[in-house]
Amino acid sequence: MKICKHCGKNLPDESFRLRKQGRRESSCLNCERVLSLENYHKRRSPELLERKREYMKKQWEIDPKGMAKKQRDRPGYNKKKGNKEKMKARYILDNAVRSGKIKKPSVCSQCGSALRVEAHHPNYAFPLKVIWLCRRCHRALDRLA
Repeated sequence: MKICKHCGKNLPDESFRLRKQGRRESSCLNCERVLSLENYHKRRSPELLERKREYMKKQWEIDPKGMAKKQRDRPGYNKKKGNKEKMKARYILDNAVRSGKIKKPSVCSQCGSALRVEAHHPNYAFPLKVIWLCRRCHRALDRLA
């Protein structure tokens, strides 16, 4: 039996989470759940989010180059660095598909499969000239090139 430091109830040891060192937490599972939920809502309050937005605006005003570098350095910002031609071709094609200039077919042009059709650029200098392939055919074609 152990007393919870938050609710003050005398509870069995199973009501407290076990730490790595083999000891039990000082607050019971129910209190931990309540505290965690309160903390979650505190971190997402509109006032706090507005303060964060204002802070980021000021940071961008003070050092726009530094902030842009920080943003670029975040993981996943650019999937492949140093491949500007490839990224530009993808960007142009995505915009053309979104605007309706190019219609994305629902089937692969090689095998006729309807599973996840992707665009293959034989030449990045011509971003709108693509071959529409399923993932399997696209991977196979990339391996040959």
